[in-house]
Order: sequence, then C-alpha cells, then structure tokens
Amino acid sequence: MIRYNPTKRIQTALKNNDTKALKSLCKSLHPASMAGLLVDFEYDDVWNIIREVSPQLRAEIFSHLEISMQSDIAQHISRRELATLVTYMSHDDRVDLIKRLPEDVAEKLMSALADKERRDIQNLAAYQEGTAGSVMTSEYVSLPDHLTAQEAIEKIRQEAADKETIYNAYVVDREHRLIGFTTLKDLILARPDKRVSEFMSKEMIYANVNDDQESVARTIAKYDRISVPVIDENRKLLGIVTHDDAIDVIESEYTEDFEKFMAISGSHDSGGYLSVPVTRHFRNRVYWVIILAFMGIISGVVLHHYEETLSSMMILALYLPMLMDTGGNTGSQAATVVIRALALGDLGTKDIFRVVWKEVRIALMISVVLGILAFGRVMFLSRDAAIPGGFELTSIAWVIAVALSFQVISATLIGAMLPMIVSRAKLDPAVVASPAITTLVDITGLLIYFTTATTLLAI
Repeated sequence: MIRYNPTKRIQTALKNNDTKALKSLCKSLHPASMAGLLVDFEYDDVWNIIREVSPQLRAEIFSHLEISMQSDIAQHISRRELATLVTYMSHDDRVDLIKRLPEDVAEKLMSALADKERRDIQNLAAYQEGTAGSVMTSEYVSLPDHLTAQEAIEKIRQEAADKETIYNAYVVDREHRLIGFTTLKDLILARPDKRVSEFMSKEMIYANVNDDQESVARTIAKYDRISVPVIDENRKLLGIVTHDDAIDVIESEYTEDFEKFMAISGSHDSGGYLSVPVTRHFRNRVYWVIILAFMGIISGVVLHHYEETLSSMMILALYLPMLMDTGGNTGSQAATVVIRALALGDLGTKDIFRVVWKEVRIALMISVVLGILAFGRVMFLSRDAAIPGGFELTSIAWVIAVALSFQVISATLIGAMLPMIVSRAKLDPAVVASPAITTLVDITGLLIYFTTATTLLAI
C-alpha cells in the first residue's frame, strides 16, 4: 500500500514546475495545513507555490506561516505583489506583519496601499503592544439601532465578505458608541419589521482599548464568547478581539510564562524553535545561568564551612541529595500553584497572609509524611553503615528526618511567598520561579541541614 505524501508531492511539482498540481493541492487543504507543509521549504519556493492561487487563499495560507517566513517573503517579493497580499490579509494579521518588517520595506509597502488600508493599518498599529488595541481587528459588523431585523440582515449580507466574523453584530448610536449587541440567530428569528433596538442585548461583555491583552483573552474564554468588542473611554466602538486571536494571545502568554519559569530571558515569541537563531537562544539563556551559577557559589561556601562536620560523619553526605531534591521539588510546587493563581486573578498581593497560612498547613502535612519516609530510608539503607563512636543510627536518622521536615516547610514558604512579594513590586512573578527558587532553597536547605545536625548531634 502506497502512503500519500503531500510534502513529496509538493517537491515533485516544484521540480517539474507543475503549477496545476500546486494550485490543486493548495485548494484541497486547509490554509493552516498547507502552511504546516511549507515550514521546511525555502521562502522563494513557498512564494512560488502560493502565488498560483487566488489572492484570498494566498493571503490565508500566508497568514498561517511562521513570522520569520512571512518576513523573508515580504522582503523579497515586489512591492505590488506585497501590497496585493497585505490587502487581502485580515486587518490584525497585516498589522502584525508590518510591525516586524524592516522600516524601509514597511514604508515602501504603506505607500503602495490604498488610502483605506493604509489608514486602517496606521490606526491599529498605534496601540501599545500587549493591550487589547494591539490585537483587535476592525473587521466587525456594526448596526445602527434604528434598523429593522430585515434591514440588518441585508446590511450583514452586503458586508459579510469583508468581515472576520458576522455571528455577533454590535449596535451603535449616531456617535458610534456601543449600546448593545445582537446575534445572527436573533436577527433571523426576529420579526422582519422589528427594530434592532427592541431585541438587542444591553448587558455586554466588553474591553477597554488599553486593557491587558491576556485579560481580554481570558474574558473570551470565561464567557465562551466568539468575540469581545473593544471601546475607548467614551464608549466608542473601535474593534473586536476574536476567539482565534484570544487563543494566539493565551499561547503567547503561556510561552512567555513558561520560559520565564525556566529562567529564559529575552523576547518570548511562540514561533517555531528551529526558526530562532542559535545566537538568540544563547542570549536568552546565558544571563540567568550565570546569575544562578554565582548564587551556587554560596552553597559551596556553606559546604566548605561544614567540611569538618561532613568529615566526621560521612553518613550525612549520603542523604544530602535527598534533602536538596525534596526542597527544590516542594518549593517549585508551591511557586507553580501560586504563580498560576496570580496569573488567573484568583489571588492578589493582599492575600499573602492567607497564602502563607494555607501553605504552612500543607507543608506541615507533607513534612510529616516525608519525615517518616526519610527516617525509614536511613534506617533501612544505612543499617550496615559505619557509625562514629558515641552515636546511634536511630538518632542520626531522627536528625535527618527533622532536617528534611524543616526543609519542606522552609522551601514551601519560599516558593509561595517569593512570587507574591515580586508581584507586589509590580514585577512578573514567573521571573523568580523554578531555577531561582531552587537555587535559593538549596542554600537555605544546606543551612537547615547542618544547623540541625550540629545542634541535635552536638558535632
């Protein structure tokens, strides 16, 4: 049985200059699927493939390509071809593209566009990155409140081809202020002569143009909206944020938080791993690694200070990794749940004492369980170990169990409190997560371990 291989088919069609086959393949696949097949091709081959289809389909496939591929193509095709491509792109996608183009290329493109497209791009590009305005689109349906249901449906029919979504229609007054919304279903079910203002919904979920894009995306997810209208301080309707853009925002924010959580700095694009240059990966990772390495020197100083303690009782060294790993794990767990709660808005900095009280109770329960397990582990694994004179294995196991329990409590509190403190300072709590917390917990863990051992065992 011969398995169908679309990538091989593309390669063969390119080699034979079979434009008919390339056109047929582009039409038969979803634009996103077609863009996925083109990820490993050179930009000139990609352009030769998609240029064979209609401008609308070409723009759809282009919009699903990785940003780096879009930029390469945009910089190497003619200004006329680029202007046509951008004209058929969705309004928010073309703004994103132009922002990433070199200034000279962007200027040439803008001059080649029609006045309407140029003004729309300038308006959308003016909003600050990370706000609702930066991810909204102007491709929405607005209805004057005096229209009847039949007139509204006819208006939507005339404008539908140029709109990103037509299911939700937003009702505006003469000053274009948002006063309500209706759905296509409501319009179809309403009496043809009934005015929109009579059956529109006045209870709306909306966003301000300066709201954080992540909060808008979470609003769409929370209320199961297809789109959310965006207004200014005068309630004037400026655009909408659609569910597909909300997904992109959440993916981008997730990428940023995840990379910060693992101490990766720099920009946090959700683009392909292979498309990011090696030097950029290096820059994004090296700074925190250096900082954490210097912090690790403190652990070395602590170990050096207790060198005689380790020499006189080597059994303590055997269980040091267990203590370090346990502290890192419990600290990271606490940090993860707190950072997630902060990101979702479940927690605020005012809740720090409630968080501490809750995490203390959790840590106490975990410490009891792990302390018992640690005691049993020492008694079982070290039953034949050489114990220095004057000491018993039971007392040593007890000390290790107590130190581990204290470490669990300490690490949990550090993991929970540090993100709260950083958030209170108006910084991103994800920055102090995982590696940074683990390093700090290692230092405190060593101090707890050796202080407990020297105190209880009188070494």
